[in-house]
Amino acid sequence: MFTKLLFTLVIFGAALLFLKKRQADEEAAERPRRAGPAPKPVMSENERLFRQGAWLFLILMVISAVGIVIFKIGDRYATVEVRIINTRSGEVRTYRAPRDAIQSDRIVTEDGRIIYLADVERMEVDPE
Repeated sequence: MFTKLLFTLVIFGAALLFLKKRQADEEAAERPRRAGPAPKPVMSENERLFRQGAWLFLILMVISAVGIVIFKIGDRYATVEVRIINTRSGEVRTYRAPRDAIQSDRIVTEDGRIIYLADVERMEVDPE
């Protein structure tokens, strides 16, 4: 997930570098010809539409990356129901815990209790 965000930022940076280099090349090419102020180059309608489409696509990519990050962070802190089942006796105990507080051998419940799993117990996690 981090690579998607990083890839989007790299593409954004490359596009900015490309645009700056292109503008610098155009300015350097126009300077020796005229001593007065250079007229602003006129873009065709297709170039203008292409540039607007590129900016819209870039904005859409950044918004989607931010949305993905927000949803992933929200899922990490979601509260889930955890059932601990004793395989010998069949006894079932139910707890509520944040998703990021669950490990393979223990959980930390919402009220701060630490529950350790024995070798004969198994854990089931149900999202809500």
